[in-house]
Amino acid sequence: MLVRFDRLLPYELVQDFQQKLATAEFEDGRLSAGIDARNVKNNRQLPRQSALSKELGTAVLQRISVLPEFVGVVFPQKISQPLFSVYEPGMEYGQHVDNAVMPSQNGPVRTDIAVTIFLSPPESYEGGELTIEDSGLGNHRIKLPAGSAAAYPATSLHRVAPVTRGLRLACVLWIQSQIRDPAQRRILVDLDVASGHMRKRAADAPELKLVSAAYHNLLRLWAEV
Repeated sequence: MLVRFDRLLPYELVQDFQQKLATAEFEDGRLSAGIDARNVKNNRQLPRQSALSKELGTAVLQRISVLPEFVGVVFPQKISQPLFSVYEPGMEYGQHVDNAVMPSQNGPVRTDIAVTIFLSPPESYEGGELTIEDSGLGNHRIKLPAGSAAAYPATSLHRVAPVTRGLRLACVLWIQSQIRDPAQRRILVDLDVASGHMRKRAADAPELKLVSAAYHNLLRLWAEV
């Protein structure tokens, strides 16, 4: 399931990130890549243990962990430490699949869902599209406004196209979902959306109670907590 989150991070927070990353010291992005991905990864990233990486990462986690529209789609059980990267002209990240397990402050995270938060205005750079290649999703080329994000299955083959002008700043994180199966997550999201529409029309409708009961009973059946 591919989901877009508009303005996941507020404008003021994105501006603060841009200013701090403009003078930050980055390292070779291949240091965090798996054996195969290392051969196709060409970018730079904040060292995970740096003070700035921890500061910005904490700000991201505090923001997204309380957003109902985010939590209600990804059902986070654990979230990895956010990783901040920069792509300069000539840099790219070739086709790859993410590592199955990523580090977090609370131990290892199984990477069910990947989230890319765009931090640069799309008009400030050329190229750099996130391209997701998945048999169930089709092929998607994604380039979103600063602060917006895309969430997609971490099992998907994906790449970042070469940047030809400007700088592409991004934040990437991974989620271990309480609902491991993406098809089950899709059903729960559909039921939640349906109940929301029904609630607006008739909050006391008996059909709404049935849909809500189905949602919570399926969540109870499928959740890994």
